[in-house]
Amino acid sequence: MKKLLIATILLFFTLGNAVASDEFAGLWYDPDKSGHGIQINRDGGFGHAVTWYLYRKDGSSAFLTAGATCEEFPCIVTLHEPTSRFLSNETELGDPVGSVELTPQADGTMEADYDLRIFLGEECFGITPGGLLFRGCVGKFDMEKLAD
Repeated sequence: MKKLLIATILLFFTLGNAVASDEFAGLWYDPDKSGHGIQINRDGGFGHAVTWYLYRKDGSSAFLTAGATCEEFPCIVTLHEPTSRFLSNETELGDPVGSVELTPQADGTMEADYDLRIFLGEECFGITPGGLLFRGCVGKFDMEKLAD
């Protein structure tokens, strides 16, 4: 009976932690920057997969994918721009193009602290720290959860 009680208590805490960790899974967006967002998916029980949808300076869309999963938050991931081959149906992770740190906030938002100097290219090289912020090469923004 004692072993059954201990097993039940352990199961309760295990399930409680699994549910709590899924509070981060979902679609997150920056209300001040239309069309930008981060999708956080539960990745088969091994962590959370992160994909950032954004636009290049020329207006074309891009998807940046984390090279590793987030096991806990706050989480820092290296971002890659995947490449695909149309006829061969293959996808490659691509070279690293930046990083983002995702930090849950007490008010239910998620802070994204990012560095996209490589992704944005030449306009981010050889400028002052203030210039990096002004051009959006590095920065922070708060995201709200749109949906689970």
